[in-house]
Amino acid sequence: MKFIYPAITFDHTNPLTNNELIGNYLIRTFEKHGYQSEVITENSTFLPLIYGIKKYFIKFILGKNYLHTHEPNSLKKLTKKINDQINNSDADFVFAFGSLPVAYLETDKPIYFLTDATFMNLVDYYHFNLQKSFIERNNELEKIAFEKARKIFFSTQWAAESAINFYNIPKDKIEVVPLGANIQSSPNKAEIVNIINKRASDELRFVIIGKDWDRKGAELAIDFCRKLNENSLNSNLTIIGMTPKKEVKYPWLKIIPFIDKSNDSGKKLFSKILEDSHYLLFPSIAETFGHVICEANAYGIPVIGQNTGGIPEVVRDGVNGYVIDFNNDYEVEQLINTISTNIKDFNKYSELAINSFDEYSSKLNWDYSIKLMIKAIHNSL
Repeated sequence: MKFIYPAITFDHTNPLTNNELIGNYLIRTFEKHGYQSEVITENSTFLPLIYGIKKYFIKFILGKNYLHTHEPNSLKKLTKKINDQINNSDADFVFAFGSLPVAYLETDKPIYFLTDATFMNLVDYYHFNLQKSFIERNNELEKIAFEKARKIFFSTQWAAESAINFYNIPKDKIEVVPLGANIQSSPNKAEIVNIINKRASDELRFVIIGKDWDRKGAELAIDFCRKLNENSLNSNLTIIGMTPKKEVKYPWLKIIPFIDKSNDSGKKLFSKILEDSHYLLFPSIAETFGHVICEANAYGIPVIGQNTGGIPEVVRDGVNGYVIDFNNDYEVEQLINTISTNIKDFNKYSELAINSFDEYSSKLNWDYSIKLMIKAIHNSL
């Protein structure tokens, strides 16, 4: 069978713009399972410029935020340019990541898409101070996409419930399918056991990975490690991909603003940090799923995640990590006690770390996700 993947300019999952985006992993894994793919794209330098100007006008004149990636008018224009290509393709169905590339398609081909959130999941959670009219138009866009799709795959029940309760989408149209780890390869079970056994037993090593210092909760991660050290648990923290707004200095804190994983030295450094780390800290203020959870588990790293959004469905408490409210002193204290017990009896930590790898191997990988979607697609064609 063959599917066609619409990738338009504003779609951040466009696989033609970056080899390490979700779209690439989706397409490659479908192909691994015997599917042919065709990527249809429409590049425009004019529309991003126009709506980029509009973004600054709305921000500085009206005092509101604006998402040019979600502008219905530009999406309509871009979609119109690829519509004929899709209809003339010999593909059996359309598959996309997110509702934006498919909402305005006019085709008889069955439409399927995978997403990690509805638009309403993100309002006043990821995106603040939007114009009421903009929210209304995007809710309309979302509703159109949901109604056009034959099946909608959500990464968590948290997101699926929003589609059911806010957009009134029938439950039988929805499947919950976890996302996978965006990594080319991972260590095998024997290698993971060896990696875990080599981790330090006299100190705790934590890592946090992301781009947005505030949303990813970097300050909460630092505060958590500070409390561990105050409790005589020798701990250090490595922050990757983020830069603080003001200087932060602790002897146990290391900040690496960027690692270039496109070259061998960057890959080796990143892998070394992961192999040495006992836990990934994931105290995000807002999060729909969290690919980095899957990637950490692929290295046998348990995740300590914030109790928000889709995180509690990806991090199973006591299985592949722990879920707490990082702002709750009691929960933090209880977890510190648990971590202390685990590091003193390294077998307990080792069991949690191996379970984390098993969670990745059995569920938090693209092979598993694609198999679930293929079954649902076959049953609905």
